Amino acid sequence: MTSAQEILQQLMTAAGQPGDERPPAELLSHFDSLSDPLAAVGNFDECNRLFNVFWTTLPQIFKPDEGPKLSEESRSRWIETLRWVIRELRQWTPEGDEKHHKLIACLTIVRGCKRGAPAWELFPEDIGRNQPLMAAMEMAIRSSKCNFSARGAGTPPVWEQEAVDALIDADKKEDWIAIYDLWPQFETTIFPNTFLELVVSALARFDFDRLVGATAEIRETAAAMILAQALSIEHRLRVAAASKSEHIRFCFVFASVFRLPKTTRLDETSATILSNLLVGVAVDADRWSKWMRAFNRYPVRHPALQVPLGRALARIENIQQQAYIHALELGTYPSECRDLVTECLTAFRDAAPPDVRRNLWEIGHQRWKAWRRRTITESQSVFV
Repeated sequence: MTSAQEILQQLMTAAGQPGDERPPAELLSHFDSLSDPLAAVGNFDECNRLFNVFWTTLPQIFKPDEGPKLSEESRSRWIETLRWVIRELRQWTPEGDEKHHKLIACLTIVRGCKRGAPAWELFPEDIGRNQPLMAAMEMAIRSSKCNFSARGAGTPPVWEQEAVDALIDADKKEDWIAIYDLWPQFETTIFPNTFLELVVSALARFDFDRLVGATAEIRETAAAMILAQALSIEHRLRVAAASKSEHIRFCFVFASVFRLPKTTRLDETSATILSNLLVGVAVDADRWSKWMRAFNRYPVRHPALQVPLGRALARIENIQQQAYIHALELGTYPSECRDLVTECLTAFRDAAPPDVRRNLWEIGHQRWKAWRRRTITESQSVFV
């Protein structure tokens, strides 16, 4: 059965041929009515209004069993509009589009093409040769910020403001443990910025080095997490491995292994990237200790982390191996947690030479003995 993505591919192929163009007049007229289009596209409600205009400009594309088939007139409209978008993206300059109306219109249409695949996958590779366009996208990422505001018109509850203040403080201190603990309170309250996500995914597709450079100055967890939403796990980990921003490194790994289904594991490429990244983190013993206390207290929270972590443990120093062992929160937990530690240590055993294995086994055994001795002592004291 033909998918919506296959239909779009056919339209894109036709748009690559010479022919008439159709500028999205309704979209461009809508932008003319806005005092600040660039600010508007970062607003959740304004984006909804914008896409309402978009769907009156171009009919939605459905799978054959989901909705009406495109008429010949609608197909022609899509082809001619896509032809306009491709040319504009290839030739765009800030001088020729001072208010960015054309660029925002192009991005809106690109987002409308996203049906079960990365938004930019269908578009020609040579769009990446337009350096003014790539530079503008890089600047959009560099200048991205995330501001917290109260819901509604009233004063925010005390607990909400305290949580915001705590996250801001943790960001300033690069306190990864606090950031890890605090972020779940915020993840569902952050509205994604559709256009920023398109810019991020565009650079991932067309100019990866610019994307890495654009993230270098990111120092806010919320901003980093918004950028992470735009990327596949593999691209997140590639950016994290290359970025000079510690926030990007930590948050992109966090976003890649948190909330995954329990049975999901990283593919081999992503697992290798993450393992190498962890070895790089371990060069700094203090940073590694904080990462372990954040990610490794409860392995059950991060099943997908275990194999890459085990492989990394085979390549790091003794003191970092101790940090791994001592970060684990020991207790009489269900077997699921023990199974995941076993998964990690099995990957370690398969990758480590005998002397490295003996060292980690000894560290683990000593930790277990100390915990067991303390647990028995505490149990006995109950009956004294």
